[in-house]
Amino acid sequence: MNSTTYYLGGYNIIKIKPINFGTLRGKISHTCSSCINFSVFDSWTQSWVNQKLNDVQKSELKLNDKKILEIQNWTDSKFQNLANLFPNLELAEEFKDLFLNNVSDIEIYSINFSEKDTNLLINDFDENYKASEYNFNNGDFILRKNLMKKTPENPKEKFLGYDLIGVDCDGSFHSIICYNSDEIENKFGLKLNKNGLYDTVNETTEFRDYLTEKIFDPLPAYICKVNKVNK
Repeated sequence: MNSTTYYLGGYNIIKIKPINFGTLRGKISHTCSSCINFSVFDSWTQSWVNQKLNDVQKSELKLNDKKILEIQNWTDSKFQNLANLFPNLELAEEFKDLFLNNVSDIEIYSINFSEKDTNLLINDFDENYKASEYNFNNGDFILRKNLMKKTPENPKEKFLGYDLIGVDCDGSFHSIICYNSDEIENKFGLKLNKNGLYDTVNETTEFRDYLTEKIFDPLPAYICKVNKVNK
């Protein structure tokens, strides 16, 4: 990657899970995509969203219905739009300390974007761009709003690798891992590192077009940097 400036997209609390499909079955990736890992701060934390935790997820987070209601009251009081990322570390740590202090196998991660990808995402989800088939929320989600602030990433966090993601209208996203990485590896010579991410990424126009047109279509694709907050 050529850029040395990265901006904070947001934080989430992640429980890593083994991949359960494809050639990567049984392996792990530190992607923050909820398709692969348990991305804790998701839509279920808001009372007005029709998403619920299943019994397994409740057990993993050691939550009951009373505690979930407390979480929803907390989230509703702090977020007006759809919440699936914390805009800053302070809120992520507050949530974790208040509601998950007895859960040991979860950690806080951040996703960060280069100047190029930051500007691409801001423009792709512009609130005035009505014609898009993916921009149903007109850019009204935390990931975009956070990137508009252009807050530099925290240099004290541990770099795990780069992820290739396709972003949906609510700011949630798919990872390249969702689509199996073999095709990308064979065509562009990329190899997953020990964290199930990429140490380097080919930023050519051909590569970006391939992500958008062949992998994530119709969603726009971006390259993001995944960091883990040091304990």
